[in-house]
Amino acid sequence: MFTQNACGLMPPYYRIFELKRQHVPAVVFDRPVGSVVYFWLMNPRRPDKGEVFDMDSLRKDININISPSAVGIVVAVLVLTVWFIFGGPLYIVGPDEEGIIQTFGKYSSSTSPGLHFKLPWPIQTVQLPKVTEIKRLEIGFRTVSLGPPAVYRDANNDPRMLREAQMLTGDENVVNSSMIVQYKILDAVAYLFNVKNQRETLHDLAEAAERQIVGNRPIDDTLTIGKTEIQLEIAEKIQAMAEAFVKYGDYSGVEAG
Repeated sequence: MFTQNACGLMPPYYRIFELKRQHVPAVVFDRPVGSVVYFWLMNPRRPDKGEVFDMDSLRKDININISPSAVGIVVAVLVLTVWFIFGGPLYIVGPDEEGIIQTFGKYSSSTSPGLHFKLPWPIQTVQLPKVTEIKRLEIGFRTVSLGPPAVYRDANNDPRMLREAQMLTGDENVVNSSMIVQYKILDAVAYLFNVKNQRETLHDLAEAAERQIVGNRPIDDTLTIGKTEIQLEIAEKIQAMAEAFVKYGDYSGVEAG
């Protein structure tokens, strides 16, 4: 069951190839789990000089290189590396945040500010929405730079803002209206999981509420004496429309211009 080749007597399930340029033999091992290519670089032999290939040393080297303990160490290092890349076992919830824990993608618990432990990814992940922060939406304009001086995109210099700002009043006049909506998160779980694209959804709700209220008022109210009342009506309307979907925000601050 042995065959004669340049490297001496070899079992038939080993195939020896000689790398002519470097004179380093490469061995392919045929096993049920696949073929493993091994370059024996530690103690190369040169068959063209009459040296015999040392299979015992080769087997010894192979056993060292693929020992179970080495494989276990490599796997452990890879697992720990991935774990720490995705946040590690510890996370910190800031004083203005709430920790929302997901286990296999599903909400499982909430955590208060401080240092907490979680299971490794992908078992658990954490989101940290800022629940005390006053957030801001701009309708009919966008702030480019706070300056000074402040720079804005509005109906006067941006066609997209013009389409957003133009509204029909109750007496069938057209007015350019801009508005700021301030809000904060009351229910972080509902905010994150009950609605997709939260800011875009809130923006659309606020714009719809503004168009409805402005459409019920004459143009004089929107430009002069009715501004304060219109702002209060818009805030109430936004709150009511948001609660029709989910209770997750407080929209007490609305400033229209």
